[in-house]
Amino acid sequence: MATVNVFVAHAKDDNDDFIEQAVEKFKLRFSKNQYVFVLGKFDHTQNMKRLGNWDAWEKNVVYGTRYGTTERKYGIIFCINRVVGKATANIVQHALTAGTKVVLLDDGVFSVVKAVQKLETDDWKRGWMLQA
Repeated sequence: MATVNVFVAHAKDDNDDFIEQAVEKFKLRFSKNQYVFVLGKFDHTQNMKRLGNWDAWEKNVVYGTRYGTTERKYGIIFCINRVVGKATANIVQHALTAGTKVVLLDDGVFSVVKAVQKLETDDWKRGWMLQA
């Protein structure tokens, strides 16, 4: 059974129960593989200082490699909100460009993200919508 690292993209203010419930639903729905889930806040804490800025961190989520290999860190980007902030929007856009699968859980329904739409707002926390 293959192990797939999954980056869990969530809002900074999403509570831990909400995030955990989404991860459990993912595990139930996609049980054929083994998954290692890394929450966005943990990856950010671990790597942001070393990388130095938001742009570098966002790209590292998608293009960064596992230590000692050329394999990308994450095989799947898992979004738990349809309306997202700038960092998640950028990560998803990089993932779509790179051919990395982006999965959205929205109202209990899983879908594959195809695009990111900028909303008519200057809100950096909720100014983009994921399109399936």
